[in-house]
Amino acid sequence: MRRAIPGVLFSLFLVACGGGPTPEQEATRQALVNAGVVRAAVIHLSSKYEESLLAAGADLGGDSMDWQAAAAYRETPEGRVATQFLSGFTNPMPVDAAFKRAAEIGELAKLTSELASLALQPRGSWAAFIGETYDLRARIDQALETLQKGTKAHVLIAARQETNIKTSAYTDSLTRARTQGEAPKAPEGAGKTP
Repeated sequence: MRRAIPGVLFSLFLVACGGGPTPEQEATRQALVNAGVVRAAVIHLSSKYEESLLAAGADLGGDSMDWQAAAAYRETPEGRVATQFLSGFTNPMPVDAAFKRAAEIGELAKLTSELASLALQPRGSWAAFIGETYDLRARIDQALETLQKGTKAHVLIAARQETNIKTSAYTDSLTRARTQGEAPKAPEGAGKTP
């Protein structure tokens, strides 16, 4: 019931705004949601990589890194959930070139897929991986800010709500995998495009 209330309120809000979102608004919302959930999932996965590498005695300050401990984490029930979830975002969502803001939506979608791909295929030294991750996250933050400017409030509200719901579902899936010792399915809607 609690999950239904925001949906009902959002529907009423859309009616008050004069109808449903346009295809471009839907694409904008989806790009914002994908960026938000991927950003959160990559932060989590990076911290788990660090824990796994330290537990294996890896030297995080070295010039190169043996990523075996990170690969081993991805094979745990929790790691499989994270991997399956992020795998749904490794290809940029398609964007209609006719959209007025196609370039901005496409840029955010491209950066989001690059971040998901990097997290699933870490490379180089720990410092290089973290540096590249931070750089992509900073570029995503800039692309988010650019896309949010001029976007209708109801689209931003819907994106924030959906991001929170998907992030919460992802966290719940990780918790279930950790406690049950088996990999449940990825949260509904992971990586779907409009």
